[in-house]
Amino acid sequence: MALPEGLDIGAFTSTGNRYGNLNQDYVQTEVWRPGPPPADAPHPAAAQAPPPPLLIGAVLDGHGLLGESAASAGGLSVVKELRRLITAATACATPTPAPTPAAPANGQPGPPSGPTAAAGRDGALERTPLHGLAHAAAAAAATRTLEAIPEAELCALVDAAFQTAHASALEIYDDPPRTASYPDSRTGAPAVYCLQSKDGLHMYGAPQGSRSAGPAWRPLECGATCTVALLQGGRLVVGNVGDSSAVLGSLDDEGGVRARLLTFQHCGLHPEEAARISEGYGATVRILPQDGYMAVSGGFWAGYQLSVTRALGHKHMETFGVLHKPSVTCVDLRPEDCCVVLASDGVWDVMDPSEVVNRCMDALTDGKSAAEAARQLVEDAVALAVGSPSGDADNTSAVVIALPASGV
Repeated sequence: MALPEGLDIGAFTSTGNRYGNLNQDYVQTEVWRPGPPPADAPHPAAAQAPPPPLLIGAVLDGHGLLGESAASAGGLSVVKELRRLITAATACATPTPAPTPAAPANGQPGPPSGPTAAAGRDGALERTPLHGLAHAAAAAAATRTLEAIPEAELCALVDAAFQTAHASALEIYDDPPRTASYPDSRTGAPAVYCLQSKDGLHMYGAPQGSRSAGPAWRPLECGATCTVALLQGGRLVVGNVGDSSAVLGSLDDEGGVRARLLTFQHCGLHPEEAARISEGYGATVRILPQDGYMAVSGGFWAGYQLSVTRALGHKHMETFGVLHKPSVTCVDLRPEDCCVVLASDGVWDVMDPSEVVNRCMDALTDGKSAAEAARQLVEDAVALAVGSPSGDADNTSAVVIALPASGV
Protein backbone atom coordinates (compact mmCIF):
# COMPACT_ATOMS: atom_id res chain seq x y z
CA MET A 1 0.00 0.00 0.00
CA ALA A 2 1.40 3.37 -0.99
CA LEU A 3 1.48 6.32 1.38
CA PRO A 4 -1.15 9.05 0.87
CA GLU A 5 -0.19 11.50 -1.84
CA GLY A 6 2.39 14.00 -0.63
CA LEU A 7 3.35 12.02 2.50
CA ASP A 8 6.83 10.50 2.58
CA ILE A 9 9.65 9.71 4.99
CA GLY A 10 13.34 9.03 4.43
CA ALA A 11 16.72 9.21 6.13
CA PHE A 12 20.42 9.45 5.45
CA THR A 13 23.60 9.40 7.53
CA SER A 14 27.22 10.24 6.73
CA THR A 15 30.45 9.58 8.60
CA GLY A 16 31.97 13.01 7.91
CA ASN A 17 35.71 13.17 8.57
CA ARG A 18 36.17 13.95 12.26
CA TYR A 19 36.34 10.33 13.44
CA GLY A 20 37.94 8.63 10.48
CA ASN A 21 35.66 5.82 9.33
CA LEU A 22 33.69 5.68 12.58
CA ASN A 23 30.04 6.76 12.40
CA GLN A 24 28.41 6.90 15.84
CA ASP A 25 25.13 8.31 14.48
CA TYR A 26 22.16 6.04 13.92
CA VAL A 27 18.94 6.67 11.98
CA GLN A 28 15.78 4.63 11.59
CA THR A 29 12.45 5.17 9.88
CA GLU A 30 9.34 3.03 9.96
CA VAL A 31 5.95 3.20 8.27
CA TRP A 32 3.12 1.32 9.96
CA ARG A 33 0.31 0.58 7.54
CA PRO A 34 -2.66 -0.90 9.41
CA GLY A 35 -4.32 -3.56 7.30
CA PRO A 36 -8.04 -3.74 6.57
CA PRO A 37 -10.15 -4.81 9.55
CA PRO A 38 -11.19 -8.46 9.65
CA ALA A 39 -14.60 -9.32 8.26
CA ASP A 40 -15.85 -10.47 11.68
CA ALA A 41 -14.68 -7.30 13.49
CA PRO A 42 -16.86 -7.00 16.62
CA HIS A 43 -16.88 -3.19 16.73
CA PRO A 44 -18.96 -1.27 14.10
CA ALA A 45 -16.27 1.36 13.56
CA ALA A 46 -13.79 -1.37 12.71
CA ALA A 47 -15.69 -2.06 9.49
CA GLN A 48 -14.85 1.40 8.18
CA ALA A 49 -11.80 2.39 6.18
CA PRO A 50 -8.43 1.79 7.90
CA PRO A 51 -6.76 4.74 9.60
CA PRO A 52 -3.87 6.65 8.06
CA PRO A 53 -0.38 5.14 8.33
CA LEU A 54 1.78 5.78 11.36
CA LEU A 55 5.26 7.15 10.54
CA ILE A 56 8.14 6.91 13.01
CA GLY A 57 11.57 8.49 12.57
CA ALA A 58 14.56 8.48 14.91
CA VAL A 59 18.00 10.12 14.95
CA LEU A 60 20.61 9.20 17.56
CA ASP A 61 24.12 10.54 18.06
CA GLY A 62 26.42 8.27 20.06
CA HIS A 63 29.36 9.48 22.11
CA GLY A 64 32.20 7.86 23.99
CA LEU A 65 33.99 4.61 23.30
CA LEU A 66 31.30 2.21 21.96
CA GLY A 67 28.89 5.11 21.53
CA GLU A 68 27.86 3.63 18.19
CA SER A 69 26.64 0.52 20.04
CA ALA A 70 24.62 2.62 22.49
CA ALA A 71 23.08 4.56 19.59
CA SER A 72 22.08 1.52 17.53
CA ALA A 73 20.73 -0.41 20.53
CA GLY A 74 18.77 2.59 21.73
CA GLY A 75 17.48 3.44 18.26
CA LEU A 76 16.22 -0.04 17.48
CA SER A 77 14.63 -0.28 20.92
CA VAL A 78 12.87 3.09 20.99
CA VAL A 79 11.20 2.57 17.58
CA LYS A 80 10.14 -0.98 18.40
CA GLU A 81 8.76 0.06 21.79
CA LEU A 82 6.92 3.08 20.40
CA ARG A 83 5.23 0.87 17.83
CA ARG A 84 4.28 -1.65 20.53
CA LEU A 85 2.95 0.97 22.91
CA ILE A 86 0.98 2.85 20.26
CA THR A 87 -0.50 -0.43 19.03
CA ALA A 88 -1.57 -1.29 22.58
CA ALA A 89 -2.99 2.21 23.09
CA THR A 90 -5.09 2.03 19.94
CA ALA A 91 -6.22 -1.49 20.83
CA CYS A 92 -7.85 -0.10 23.98
CA ALA A 93 -10.61 1.30 21.76
CA THR A 94 -12.05 -2.14 20.98
CA PRO A 95 -14.11 -3.50 23.91
CA THR A 96 -14.10 -7.17 22.86
CA PRO A 97 -11.02 -8.01 20.81
CA ALA A 98 -10.77 -11.22 18.89
CA PRO A 99 -8.15 -13.80 19.95
CA THR A 100 -4.61 -12.99 18.91
CA PRO A 101 -3.15 -15.55 16.51
CA ALA A 102 0.31 -16.95 17.11
CA ALA A 103 3.25 -15.45 15.24
CA PRO A 104 4.43 -17.46 12.22
CA ALA A 105 6.63 -20.30 13.41
CA ASN A 106 8.84 -20.15 10.36
CA GLY A 107 10.00 -16.60 11.12
CA GLN A 108 8.74 -15.30 7.78
CA PRO A 109 7.54 -11.69 7.52
CA GLY A 110 3.90 -10.92 8.22
CA PRO A 111 1.38 -9.81 5.60
CA PRO A 112 2.02 -6.79 3.38
CA SER A 113 -0.24 -4.69 5.60
CA GLY A 114 2.41 -4.68 8.33
CA PRO A 115 5.09 -2.01 8.72
CA THR A 116 8.20 -1.39 6.77
CA ALA A 117 11.36 -0.06 8.33
CA ALA A 118 14.63 1.46 7.31
CA ALA A 119 17.69 1.61 9.52
CA GLY A 120 21.37 2.10 9.03
CA ARG A 121 24.60 3.93 9.63
CA ASP A 122 26.00 5.13 6.32
CA GLY A 123 24.56 5.68 2.86
CA ALA A 124 21.22 4.63 1.45
CA LEU A 125 18.82 2.69 3.65
CA GLU A 126 17.02 -0.48 2.71
CA ARG A 127 13.42 -1.17 3.66
CA THR A 128 12.65 -4.46 5.39
CA PRO A 129 9.19 -5.95 6.10
CA LEU A 130 8.32 -6.46 9.76
CA HIS A 131 5.62 -8.61 11.37
CA GLY A 132 2.02 -7.43 10.95
CA LEU A 133 -0.43 -6.49 13.67
CA ALA A 134 -2.42 -9.16 15.43
CA HIS A 135 -6.03 -9.70 14.40
CA ALA A 136 -7.46 -7.77 17.35
CA ALA A 137 -5.07 -4.86 17.09
CA ALA A 138 -5.82 -4.47 13.40
CA ALA A 139 -9.51 -4.16 14.20
CA ALA A 140 -8.86 -1.77 17.07
CA ALA A 141 -6.57 0.48 15.08
CA ALA A 142 -9.50 1.36 12.84
CA THR A 143 -11.22 3.04 15.80
CA ARG A 144 -8.40 5.04 17.41
CA THR A 145 -5.32 6.89 16.15
CA LEU A 146 -2.71 9.25 17.57
CA GLU A 147 -5.23 12.07 17.17
CA ALA A 148 -7.63 10.36 19.59
CA ILE A 149 -5.05 9.63 22.30
CA PRO A 150 -4.93 12.33 25.01
CA GLU A 151 -1.75 14.39 25.04
CA ALA A 152 -0.85 13.32 28.58
CA GLU A 153 -1.11 9.67 27.54
CA LEU A 154 1.06 10.27 24.48
CA CYS A 155 3.73 11.93 26.65
CA ALA A 156 3.64 8.94 29.01
CA LEU A 157 4.00 6.52 26.09
CA VAL A 158 7.05 8.35 24.74
CA ASP A 159 8.56 8.48 28.23
CA ALA A 160 8.07 4.73 28.63
CA ALA A 161 9.66 4.04 25.25
CA PHE A 162 12.71 6.11 26.23
CA GLN A 163 13.01 4.15 29.48
CA THR A 164 13.11 0.92 27.50
CA ALA A 165 15.61 2.38 25.02
CA HIS A 166 17.80 3.58 27.89
CA ALA A 167 17.85 0.05 29.34
CA SER A 168 18.84 -1.30 25.92
CA ALA A 169 21.68 1.22 25.63
CA LEU A 170 22.94 0.14 29.07
CA GLU A 171 23.18 -3.52 28.07
CA ILE A 172 26.61 -2.85 26.58
CA TYR A 173 27.92 -2.49 30.16
CA ASP A 174 26.78 -6.02 31.07
CA ASP A 175 28.79 -7.78 28.37
CA PRO A 176 31.22 -5.38 26.67
CA PRO A 177 33.32 -6.62 23.75
CA ARG A 178 36.88 -7.68 24.46
CA THR A 179 38.23 -5.07 22.08
CA ALA A 180 36.96 -1.71 20.86
CA SER A 181 38.33 0.74 18.34
CA TYR A 182 38.38 4.53 18.41
CA PRO A 183 40.18 6.89 16.03
CA ASP A 184 43.70 7.93 16.97
CA SER A 185 43.58 11.66 17.72
CA ARG A 186 46.79 12.18 15.72
CA THR A 187 46.28 10.10 12.60
CA GLY A 188 42.54 9.36 12.52
CA ALA A 189 43.32 5.67 12.03
CA PRO A 190 41.41 3.20 14.24
CA ALA A 191 43.22 2.53 17.53
CA VAL A 192 42.31 -0.78 19.15
CA TYR A 193 41.73 -0.89 22.91
CA CYS A 194 41.55 -4.08 24.98
CA LEU A 195 39.06 -4.67 27.78
CA GLN A 196 40.46 -4.89 31.29
CA SER A 197 39.11 -4.41 34.79
CA LYS A 198 40.54 -1.49 36.73
CA ASP A 199 39.29 -0.18 40.07
CA GLY A 200 36.17 -2.31 39.68
CA LEU A 201 35.20 -0.72 36.37
CA HIS A 202 35.32 -1.85 32.76
CA MET A 203 38.29 -0.07 31.22
CA TYR A 204 39.82 -0.20 27.78
CA GLY A 205 43.58 0.06 27.60
CA ALA A 206 45.81 0.64 24.62
CA PRO A 207 47.74 -2.51 23.68
CA GLN A 208 51.27 -2.75 25.05
CA GLY A 209 53.68 -0.98 22.73
CA SER A 210 50.87 1.03 21.10
CA ARG A 211 51.92 4.43 19.73
CA SER A 212 48.39 5.87 19.89
CA ALA A 213 48.19 9.56 20.75
CA GLY A 214 45.05 8.90 22.80
CA PRO A 215 44.88 8.16 26.54
CA ALA A 216 46.36 4.92 27.82
CA TRP A 217 43.05 4.04 29.49
CA ARG A 218 39.48 4.74 28.41
CA PRO A 219 36.68 3.91 30.86
CA LEU A 220 33.55 2.33 29.41
CA GLU A 221 31.18 5.31 29.54
CA CYS A 222 28.98 5.74 26.48
CA GLY A 223 25.55 6.91 25.49
CA ALA A 224 23.56 8.67 22.78
CA THR A 225 21.24 11.55 22.13
CA CYS A 226 17.84 10.47 20.82
CA THR A 227 15.16 12.38 18.91
CA VAL A 228 12.02 10.64 17.65
CA ALA A 229 8.95 11.75 15.73
CA LEU A 230 5.60 10.00 15.35
CA LEU A 231 3.11 11.16 12.75
CA GLN A 232 -0.37 9.89 12.03
CA GLY A 233 -3.07 11.89 10.33
CA GLY A 234 -2.95 15.40 11.70
CA ARG A 235 -1.04 14.64 14.92
CA LEU A 236 2.74 14.94 15.30
CA VAL A 237 4.54 13.86 18.48
CA VAL A 238 8.24 14.56 19.06
CA GLY A 239 10.40 13.41 21.98
CA ASN A 240 14.09 14.03 22.63
CA VAL A 241 17.02 13.79 24.98
CA GLY A 242 20.27 15.60 24.17
CA ASP A 243 20.97 18.03 21.35
CA SER A 244 19.73 16.28 18.21
CA SER A 245 16.93 18.61 17.18
CA ALA A 246 13.66 18.49 15.24
CA VAL A 247 11.96 21.33 13.35
CA LEU A 248 8.61 21.79 11.66
CA GLY A 249 8.55 23.66 8.35
CA SER A 250 5.46 25.69 7.40
CA LEU A 251 4.66 27.63 4.23
CA ASP A 252 4.24 31.37 4.80
CA ASP A 253 2.10 33.91 2.94
CA GLU A 254 5.06 35.04 0.82
CA GLY A 255 5.92 31.62 -0.56
CA GLY A 256 8.79 30.96 1.83
CA VAL A 257 9.16 28.37 4.58
CA ARG A 258 9.40 29.26 8.26
CA ALA A 259 10.79 26.91 10.91
CA ARG A 260 9.54 26.02 14.38
CA LEU A 261 11.86 24.22 16.79
CA LEU A 262 10.11 21.23 18.36
CA THR A 263 12.83 19.94 20.68
CA PHE A 264 14.53 20.97 23.90
CA GLN A 265 18.31 21.51 24.00
CA HIS A 266 19.49 19.43 26.94
CA CYS A 267 22.85 21.03 27.63
CA GLY A 268 24.40 23.45 30.08
CA LEU A 269 23.69 26.44 27.84
CA HIS A 270 19.98 26.07 28.55
CA PRO A 271 19.10 27.93 31.77
CA GLU A 272 16.73 25.25 33.11
CA GLU A 273 19.18 22.41 32.58
CA ALA A 274 22.08 24.47 33.96
CA ALA A 275 20.04 25.28 37.08
CA ARG A 276 19.05 21.63 37.53
CA ILE A 277 22.66 20.46 37.39
CA SER A 278 24.00 23.29 39.54
CA GLU A 279 21.33 22.94 42.24
CA GLY A 280 21.39 19.16 42.44
CA TYR A 281 24.97 18.27 41.60
CA GLY A 282 26.99 21.47 41.98
CA ALA A 283 29.34 19.92 44.50
CA THR A 284 30.78 17.56 41.88
CA VAL A 285 29.79 19.04 38.51
CA ARG A 286 30.27 22.43 36.93
CA ILE A 287 28.93 23.85 33.66
CA LEU A 288 31.59 25.21 31.33
CA PRO A 289 30.41 28.66 30.21
CA GLN A 290 31.96 28.63 26.74
CA ASP A 291 30.17 25.55 25.38
CA GLY A 292 27.75 24.34 28.07
CA TYR A 293 29.59 21.06 28.64
CA MET A 294 29.15 19.53 32.07
CA ALA A 295 32.50 18.71 33.69
CA VAL A 296 32.93 16.37 36.65
CA SER A 297 35.18 18.00 39.23
CA GLY A 298 35.73 15.32 41.84
CA GLY A 299 36.35 11.62 42.47
CA PHE A 300 37.31 8.96 39.95
CA TRP A 301 35.55 10.79 37.11
CA ALA A 302 37.23 14.14 37.75
CA GLY A 303 37.95 15.80 34.39
CA TYR A 304 35.29 13.84 32.47
CA GLN A 305 33.22 16.11 30.22
CA LEU A 306 29.91 15.56 28.45
CA SER A 307 28.22 17.87 25.96
CA VAL A 308 24.64 16.99 27.00
CA THR A 309 22.72 16.80 30.26
CA ARG A 310 20.25 14.14 29.08
CA ALA A 311 20.92 11.03 27.00
CA LEU A 312 20.33 7.32 26.69
CA GLY A 313 22.99 5.19 28.37
CA HIS A 314 25.81 6.91 30.29
CA LYS A 315 25.50 4.58 33.26
CA HIS A 316 28.09 6.32 35.42
CA MET A 317 27.01 9.85 34.56
CA GLU A 318 23.55 9.29 36.04
CA THR A 319 25.22 9.91 39.41
CA PHE A 320 26.10 13.40 38.19
CA GLY A 321 22.65 14.34 36.92
CA VAL A 322 22.45 12.97 33.37
CA LEU A 323 18.80 11.96 32.81
CA HIS A 324 17.10 9.86 30.16
CA LYS A 325 13.65 11.43 30.64
CA PRO A 326 12.62 13.05 27.33
CA SER A 327 11.01 16.36 26.57
CA VAL A 328 7.84 15.73 24.54
CA THR A 329 5.98 18.06 22.17
CA CYS A 330 2.56 17.31 20.62
CA VAL A 331 1.45 19.29 17.57
CA ASP A 332 -1.85 19.33 15.69
CA LEU A 333 -0.75 19.96 12.12
CA ARG A 334 -2.18 22.74 9.98
CA PRO A 335 -2.67 22.84 6.19
CA GLU A 336 0.41 25.05 5.73
CA ASP A 337 2.76 22.61 7.54
CA CYS A 338 4.94 21.06 4.87
CA CYS A 339 7.87 19.10 6.37
CA VAL A 340 9.47 17.78 9.55
CA VAL A 341 13.24 17.42 9.87
CA LEU A 342 15.15 15.56 12.57
CA ALA A 343 18.94 15.90 12.52
CA SER A 344 22.06 15.36 14.56
CA ASP A 345 24.35 18.24 15.47
CA GLY A 346 26.41 17.69 12.34
CA VAL A 347 23.60 19.54 10.55
CA TRP A 348 22.84 22.15 13.22
CA ASP A 349 26.52 23.08 13.60
CA VAL A 350 26.47 24.57 10.09
CA MET A 351 22.82 25.44 9.39
CA ASP A 352 20.05 27.18 11.30
CA PRO A 353 16.48 25.78 11.37
CA SER A 354 15.21 28.15 8.66
CA GLU A 355 17.96 27.13 6.25
CA VAL A 356 17.32 23.46 6.96
CA VAL A 357 13.59 23.51 6.16
CA ASN A 358 14.09 25.72 3.10
CA ARG A 359 16.77 23.40 1.71
CA CYS A 360 14.52 20.40 2.27
CA MET A 361 11.54 22.08 0.63
CA ASP A 362 13.66 23.10 -2.35
CA ALA A 363 14.57 19.44 -2.81
CA LEU A 364 11.01 18.19 -2.33
CA THR A 365 9.46 20.71 -4.72
CA ASP A 366 12.10 19.72 -7.28
CA GLY A 367 10.56 16.26 -7.25
CA LYS A 368 13.00 14.54 -4.89
CA SER A 369 11.77 11.94 -2.41
CA ALA A 370 12.11 12.45 1.34
CA ALA A 371 15.09 10.09 1.37
CA GLU A 372 16.76 12.07 -1.42
CA ALA A 373 16.05 15.33 0.41
CA ALA A 374 17.61 13.89 3.57
CA ARG A 375 20.67 12.79 1.63
CA GLN A 376 21.10 16.18 -0.02
CA LEU A 377 20.73 17.97 3.33
CA VAL A 378 23.36 15.76 4.96
CA GLU A 379 25.80 15.98 2.07
CA ASP A 380 25.39 19.77 1.94
CA ALA A 381 26.05 20.01 5.69
CA VAL A 382 29.18 17.87 5.42
CA ALA A 383 30.43 19.97 2.50
CA LEU A 384 29.88 23.18 4.49
CA ALA A 385 31.76 21.75 7.46
CA VAL A 386 34.67 20.50 5.34
CA GLY A 387 34.86 23.91 3.68
CA SER A 388 34.93 25.77 7.00
CA PRO A 389 38.21 27.04 8.52
CA SER A 390 38.49 23.93 10.71
CA GLY A 391 37.74 21.56 7.83
CA ASP A 392 36.12 19.30 10.45
CA ALA A 393 32.85 17.45 9.65
CA ASP A 394 31.08 15.56 12.40
CA ASN A 395 28.98 12.43 11.91
CA THR A 396 25.90 13.91 10.24
CA SER A 397 22.38 12.49 9.92
CA ALA A 398 18.82 13.52 9.09
CA VAL A 399 15.28 12.17 8.83
CA VAL A 400 12.91 14.10 6.55
CA ILE A 401 9.13 13.76 6.60
CA ALA A 402 7.32 15.38 3.66
CA LEU A 403 3.78 16.44 4.50
CA PRO A 404 0.97 16.71 1.93
CA ALA A 405 1.21 20.53 1.92
CA SER A 406 4.61 20.19 0.26
CA GLY A 407 2.92 19.04 -2.93
CA VAL A 408 5.45 16.29 -3.67
